[in-house]
Amino acid sequence: MSKTQTDIVNRVALDLNVMGLGQGIEAEVEADIRTRVATVLAELNARLGLYIPDLDDTPDEVFETFCDYIKKRIGDGYGRPAATEMELLAVEARIKQILRPPGSRKSLTIDPALTGYPRGRFNFNRGY
Repeated sequence: MSKTQTDIVNRVALDLNVMGLGQGIEAEVEADIRTRVATVLAELNARLGLYIPDLDDTPDEVFETFCDYIKKRIGDGYGRPAATEMELLAVEARIKQILRPPGSRKSLTIDPALTGYPRGRFNFNRGY
């Protein structure tokens, strides 16, 4: 089951202590976080070549890491210390690792009869 933009906004607002457990988020804060989330995703898609085409269809496996990245990026606007470049790069690397397509199956090998001669060098007199 994938997460929606509302789930992302609520998680980020909760992590930034903008809203408490069981409370609602203010409309203007929600609008601000929504626009920031959209711009951060657009930047990640353009710069890193990620494929998250729709915020309402965010894969579950990247949800927590994506929320952590957004929290680090916009946290200084909500009273959190600014994240260092190394912290941002580490989270970006985790996002890329999670969204990386699975590797292809084991590569094909060449038949040993075609690659060499197990008995040693080729003997032109014998033909093998």
